[in-house]
Amino acid sequence: MSSASLPILVERKGRSRLILWDDATILSREDETGVADRYVGDVSPARSLVARARALDRGRLNVLLAALVLVEGIAETALAGNGAAALRTGIAVSVGMGSAVLVRRRSAWACLVLAFGAFIVAGTDTTYTDDVMGPFLVLLTLQVYVGGRLPGRQFYAGLAAATALAALGFTTDGYSDKPSDIAFSLIMLVAAPMFLGRFLRGRADLNRALREKSERLERDREERARQAVAEERTRIASELHDAISHALSGMIVQAAGARRSLPAHPERARAAFAAVEDAGREALTEMRLLLGVLRREDAEIALAPQPSLHHLSSLVARVRADGLPVELAVEGEQTPLPAGLDLTAYRVVQEALANAAQDGGAQRARVRLRFAADRLDIEVADDGASGGGRELPGIRERLTIYGGELTDAREPGTGHVVRARLPLSSAVAA
Repeated sequence: MSSASLPILVERKGRSRLILWDDATILSREDETGVADRYVGDVSPARSLVARARALDRGRLNVLLAALVLVEGIAETALAGNGAAALRTGIAVSVGMGSAVLVRRRSAWACLVLAFGAFIVAGTDTTYTDDVMGPFLVLLTLQVYVGGRLPGRQFYAGLAAATALAALGFTTDGYSDKPSDIAFSLIMLVAAPMFLGRFLRGRADLNRALREKSERLERDREERARQAVAEERTRIASELHDAISHALSGMIVQAAGARRSLPAHPERARAAFAAVEDAGREALTEMRLLLGVLRREDAEIALAPQPSLHHLSSLVARVRADGLPVELAVEGEQTPLPAGLDLTAYRVVQEALANAAQDGGAQRARVRLRFAADRLDIEVADDGASGGGRELPGIRERLTIYGGELTDAREPGTGHVVRARLPLSSAVAA
């Protein structure tokens, strides 16, 4: 970095951007999640000045703005060429306006008094006020700022003070204004800017509150999704225990029978060993699919039998008894499925029907299973409404383990539909 380079740190949308300004070149390095890149390009002098101004702290920025107001006011008066008296008035007014800009962040009241004090001084010299515009634009801008800074009753007190100071300026200037002209000027030059500042401040506060609420809701949604996934993984661990225990128990029984029948009945022993092999492969498939995904704290694992698609009619009957009419349709030849895949299909239907009744307010539902050679398609449709509570993060996690897909959306004219697809070939191959 050369001695003429100026480092500028700009925060934008969660990213830290380091800008090295050197003549007309910007070197940009962004740091996000530990990855840094570099951009080198020519920029216009105006953009360079804006970048440097944004990097200044508030104190230095106030000094810079006050100096600009002072220089502009004096330069505008000098270029008007109205004589030494007008120049002295312009210097006094510029100093007052610059001072108001300088103290505006520390005290809105001091800013108001200094600005209108300069306004009153300006009105005493008509040769000055006829040829300048900058100080009056600064006055209007400062009133907008003060209107946004003063809260509650202080705003109306500030409005009254500004109106009194402006009225004093109108009555002591060198113009012969009518009362109606003064009243109109007070409305347009005092009340309107201050109410505009109050309006802009209210809008900014509202936008900030809405943004914070949106961020809070997003964090809550992500936390609920994480909790649902964690709970689903815990339940999968319990179900995996049952599936593997069942498979191992069968293997032990078959192996013991094969050992006893091996001398006298080798064919029967060969069949028993084949059954042991099939059960072992199925258990190994479940282990490969779920191992490394689960996070299980030390707790007792429930040993109750786990449901499957064979219990689907019982599930539909319970849902009907709870008050939600459900139609069940099965298409294709229902083939035996691995224990984990069978349980996953059951959970999809169970969770979809529970959400339809509890979160969607459905009046009717339809469950359709379609068995194909290489996949199982599940569709649960209802006439309820969609909402944030209809999400199925735990089920989505479970389907991902088996390479499945899940869509959960509102369809016009149909209602809410949950569709899941489970590949059967990949589960067997695993």
